Formats: sequence, C-alpha cells, structure tokens
Amino acid sequence: MNTLSKTMRSTAARSSISSAYVKRTLTSTTSTSSPWLNVPEGPPDAILGLNSLYAADEDPRKISVGVGAYRGSDGKPFVLPSVKEAEKQLIAQDLNREYLPITGLPTFNELACDMIYGKNRDVPLAKTQVLSGTGGLRVGGEFLKAFGNVNEIYMPDPTWGNHGAIFKRCGLESKTYRYLNRDAQCLDFDGMMEDLKKLPNNSAVLLHACAHNPTGVDPTSEQWAEISAVLKPKNCIPFFDSAYQGFASGDAEKDAKAVCYTTLVIVFISCPTFLIHASLFLKTETLAFSNIFFF
Repeated sequence: MNTLSKTMRSTAARSSISSAYVKRTLTSTTSTSSPWLNVPEGPPDAILGLNSLYAADEDPRKISVGVGAYRGSDGKPFVLPSVKEAEKQLIAQDLNREYLPITGLPTFNELACDMIYGKNRDVPLAKTQVLSGTGGLRVGGEFLKAFGNVNEIYMPDPTWGNHGAIFKRCGLESKTYRYLNRDAQCLDFDGMMEDLKKLPNNSAVLLHACAHNPTGVDPTSEQWAEISAVLKPKNCIPFFDSAYQGFASGDAEKDAKAVCYTTLVIVFISCPTFLIHASLFLKTETLAFSNIFFF
C-alpha cells in the first residue's frame, strides 16, 4: 500500500504540473480577445490514470485491469492469431482504399448481424457501420432523439461511466433503474423488474447484452425472458450495448441470448463492439472498420 500511495501522489503531482503547463502555454500563446480563454480544463480520465499508476508501480506482482483487452503472461498486449491472419489477407488483397457506401461495408454488416443474431435469423434489419462503441452509442442516441419520439433513456444503476455523457450530447436525459444489489453484490432482479414495470410506455431502455460493465453481473436466460415480457406490452425500445460478446461465457453464441430473447418480441437497437472482441484497438486504420449499429 505504501508503494501504491507514493505512486499515486507522484502521478498526481506530475498530472498537476502537466495541467499547469498546458494552462500557462494556452494563456501565453493567446491574446486577451481569444475565444479559447474560457475553455475549461477537462476532467482527468480515470482509466488513463490507472494506466499511469500501473506503469509507475515497481511491484513485480502488478496486473493491469484498467482496459478490456487481451494480454499475455508478460503483461503485454496479445494480438489474436486470427486477427494477424485477417490482417495478412487484407494486405494481400492490395485494396485501393476507395470510399465505402454511407452505411459501410455491406459484407461486414451482414457478418456482424450473423454474429449477434445468428445466421438463421428471419427478422428484417436496418444496419449501418459506425466508428467504435462510443460512435455506435452516439449514432443510436441521436437516432432515438430524432425518430424515436423519446427525450430520456433509462440506464442500469450502475452503468459504464461514459453512457450518461454520450446520451446527454444526443439531447437525451439519463434516468436509472435498479440493477445491482450493492449489499449482496448480485443482481437486484426484483428491484429491476419493479422499476421496469413503472416505466412510461415507449421508453428507451439501455441494456448490457452480457458482461455488464462495471459489475459483470448478468441476468439469467429465464430472467431475460421476463424482462422481455415486461417491456413488450409497454412498447419500449431496448438499446443493447454489446461490448463483450464471448467474454462472459466464452461462447459468443450463448452471450447473444439476451438479444435473441428480445428480438422475438420487440424492436431494439444494438451496438456490438468488435474492437474489444478481437483486440483491434490499434488496428482500426488497417482494417478500416470496427462496429455496427442496427435495429
């Protein structure tokens, strides 16, 4: 703990110095009439802060759990062999980097649908390719605001820290429903169902398809069926954020069950994150695509 405390103080000091330097630089290089003088300093990023603490910690037992990406036993990023092979095949095709259609690469969109809905799906889908998970959330949020006739979205308590900020930028007010029983550290299913039953008709509801972030607590298949049965008669719009398909159980098909349960009865939006699935954080430029948004 002493090592961690010292590291945290040291990192905080460096961060403070860096922030002060940036502020002085900005002030010294702008005139008193500059429109940038009133730009507020952004809040520190918690994940990047953890990465800094990890890098500075000298304890050989340290493990980085800040970013959801594959790492080897040496602690370094591990690129899956399948990703390396796909990269080789793309390079061998000598692609011309032509602009894609506005909805993205059609074959990629279809394969993404196969992954989350299954190849034997019989539901019509509209889909478009977007940039990253945050990009999918933003596009989905703006679509809801423009065409879904909703002004708010109900999110689990807790949820990923960026959800609220993204939907706020879309003009949607964030509200919550109960999800985690903090005392027992398990799903508060009774509380969740009670809150969902009280939702106004036609509400937008954010759901985590699997491996709920940040708790890792998921409903069972039977509970998903009950959730679907509650939302259907209210004509709610479930918005699935599917960032970790395959991570929860090790079976990508099994982890898509939540989406499959609800597709049978209600309209919804889904944003699978392939950056995390295949460790493509540094591959977006080479592969030219990452995520998909569809409904």
